[in-house]
Amino acid sequence: MKIVTSLFGSILIIGLILSCSSSKKEFVQEKSNPDQQHIKELYPKDPQKYTKRIIADKCRIVATVINIDSTKYLDDKEAPCGKAPCYATIAIKQVLGYGSGFSQKLYKGQELEVNFKFTLSPTDEIVPDMQLGLPGLKIGNNFIADLEALPALGKSKVEYIIYRYELKLD
Repeated sequence: MKIVTSLFGSILIIGLILSCSSSKKEFVQEKSNPDQQHIKELYPKDPQKYTKRIIADKCRIVATVINIDSTKYLDDKEAPCGKAPCYATIAIKQVLGYGSGFSQKLYKGQELEVNFKFTLSPTDEIVPDMQLGLPGLKIGNNFIADLEALPALGKSKVEYIIYRYELKLD
């Protein structure tokens, strides 16, 4: 009886070890393989799904580009914003959701000056090595993006930043 009990215990322990190691491999593989599917999940075609997975310090918006400031460039001509405009004024059409750490309150019709970190030009022209390229934005384009709000250094206002966006075809 003692042999059967210890054999059963050994089989149980081996089963637990094997099941834990296989789920760990699946988790690591999923986390270490970001690709287009991840972006598609963040920005699905169905507007009802846009509120999923908003990062804590971001706000997901639908907006329209109303002005591009082509006078602001960085001095570093190798940086993306040294090659193409990075600042635009946008009008918010809809707030799709807030991350838990986003401290600003935004509303429909509000106009913001935004820094597009990878420029308003298509990234294949400016940053050709970027895996998830951006199509570029022009005045009048509608888009969906996660907006970040940071305190502007030395100023009492907020700097709004967009890293990624998706064109929204109406």
